[in-house]
Amino acid sequence: MYEREKNLKSLFTRIAVVLLFLILFFNIYSIAYVGCDLLITAFPSVIWVECAADLFCSFLYLLSFLAPVWIFYGLSQGKEAQAVDFSVTLPCSHTFFKTISILFVSLGTIIAASYLNSWLIPSFSSTGSVEIDHPYQLVLLMFSSAVIPAFAEELLFRGVILANLKPFGKGMAVLVSALLFGLMHMNLSQFFYATVAGVVLGLVYMATNSLWLCILIHFANNMFSVLENYVFQIVPSQRAGLICMLAELVIFAVGLLSALIYWLTKKQGRHTERKTAIFGLDTGVRNLVEGHRVAKLFFCPAMIVYVISAVVNMVYVLLAQYGAS
Repeated sequence: MYEREKNLKSLFTRIAVVLLFLILFFNIYSIAYVGCDLLITAFPSVIWVECAADLFCSFLYLLSFLAPVWIFYGLSQGKEAQAVDFSVTLPCSHTFFKTISILFVSLGTIIAASYLNSWLIPSFSSTGSVEIDHPYQLVLLMFSSAVIPAFAEELLFRGVILANLKPFGKGMAVLVSALLFGLMHMNLSQFFYATVAGVVLGLVYMATNSLWLCILIHFANNMFSVLENYVFQIVPSQRAGLICMLAELVIFAVGLLSALIYWLTKKQGRHTERKTAIFGLDTGVRNLVEGHRVAKLFFCPAMIVYVISAVVNMVYVLLAQYGAS
């Protein structure tokens, strides 16, 4: 048991160091973003400048997550580390409705969490929206706000952090990775919402072992948010609200209908599947670290620095939003 606790403490330290590097890369990205924004302002009518600046910022955002992944595996030389699983398992005839139900139920749950988030923090829930004057701007925004974040964030938090915490306990892995995912946003108005989304995506990963399905859910959620903001820009607010509400109801309905169809076909014995417990033990793992020991091991010096840094940034953003209001 002592050896497993030692390994878990080492893992928490490596994860914390990687997340501290992520903060550093975020700061570099933020400086570059401001510079690109000034460049676009200086050349407002030059389309290629805006496209090049947006693509450059998207590349930097992706690199901000890829670099920590490389650093993690560099720090893990000579230690046990789970490689990122990029394998693809396409749904077959009897799992198609299960996949669809997971996709839409997960998306619906995250959307519901966003409403609860707005209710909990009504004054600071809005992070603003980007003005879209031309169709190409919508494409750029979908790429920078949906495609890149979905891949980059899932790669680090589900593909690396969750996958490496998994052998020490699936429930702990889901909760810790979700908490770190929420802290990563370093914004109080997004913390609860992002943490819930992290739990949902973590459960999906545990249930399916599919990083690509997590990326798809993340992408669909971000894309839906971009499209909702766009609808509010091109349609009167009252009608836009109705359109978005109907779209959300469709998402819930498709998810529940797919889940019902899957349950009925499974009940009729048309297919069987190997059951795996989401919060059960991993194959070959018999000695998990106890909960109170996990909490003590989690707060290693590097993790304390990361948590304090994230909380300080949350307070700073909150005060800035309060001052702006």
